Amino acid sequence: MRGGGAQILRPRSGAGGASEARLTSRPRRVWFRCGAQQLPIGVEGSFRPAEKAHPAFRVGDYEAVRARLTAAGLEVRDDDAIPGVRRLYVDDPWGNRLELVDIGGS
Repeated sequence: MRGGGAQILRPRSGAGGASEARLTSRPRRVWFRCGAQQLPIGVEGSFRPAEKAHPAFRVGDYEAVRARLTAAGLEVRDDDAIPGVRRLYVDDPWGNRLELVDIGGS
C-alpha cells in the first residue's frame, strides 16, 4: 500500500457521503469533504492500526449512511452497548475502526 493511499480511498469516498476535496502535493495524502467539514487522510509505511482507539463521527442521516456503507460492501457492525444511542463501527481500508453515531438518538 505504500504510496497508494489516495488510490485506495477514491473508490470508497462516496460510501460515507464524503467527496474528495483535493489531493495534496504528497502522494500518500488525500482530503475529503463532508458538508463544511474536511478530513485529511494520510498513509504511513510502518503503520499499525490501534486495537481500541478510534475516532467517532456524528452523522445526521444515520440510516442513509448505514445503507451506503452496506451497499459499498463494507462490514457494518452495530453496537447497542449504550442505551438510547444508535452507533455502528466500520473499518477503513487499513483496518482502523471508525465509529458513526446517530445525532438523532434512537
